Amino acid sequence: MLTTLVLAIAGCQNSVPSEAGESNTQRATDSEKVKPEDALAESLRAGSFQAGAAVDSIAEADGALKKLIAKTDAEIRSALDEAAEILASAAEGLTDAAAEAPTVEQVTQDFQAADDARLKRIDSASDALVELRLVHGSLDSLSEDLGSAFTKEIQDIVDLVSVAEDDAAGAVQAFGGELPAEETEEPTSSAPRP
Repeated sequence: MLTTLVLAIAGCQNSVPSEAGESNTQRATDSEKVKPEDALAESLRAGSFQAGAAVDSIAEADGALKKLIAKTDAEIRSALDEAAEILASAAEGLTDAAAEAPTVEQVTQDFQAADDARLKRIDSASDALVELRLVHGSLDSLSEDLGSAFTKEIQDIVDLVSVAEDDAAGAVQAFGGELPAEETEEPTSSAPRP
């Protein structure tokens, strides 16, 4: 009831013309236009947050992967070690992308440097996403090869890698980049170029 009352009052206030002949809604729309500095700072903040979440998921996956490596024979261990190396590389790239975002004031002071940093973060997060996809596919294949011996452990790791993939993709998009194609196996840049 209170919410309805507040909305009704707000609606009435927005429809009352001001002295200049424009409604409060029109003035609100004009004031809601986002400055490029604000948009860039928000993009960097949101992307950094997403990249940080991906790093956290990778750390969990890495811990589970190391426990699994300790239980396996040499042949399987080799494949898991390779997955762990790629996972570490993805974590490194996402850690770079998750660096503390500049404030609006810092972006305003040097917009070009902030935008260059955004482009580098897109590249880092995109490359990491490709690596995460590679690890995901590798672990799926390994799970099929191993049968039921380690299916649960591998699936738990795959689930964590999937979460990291989603967060890395969210980071790329928050930074304003385009997601790399699914079938790409080598890290490539997806930063938009002028």
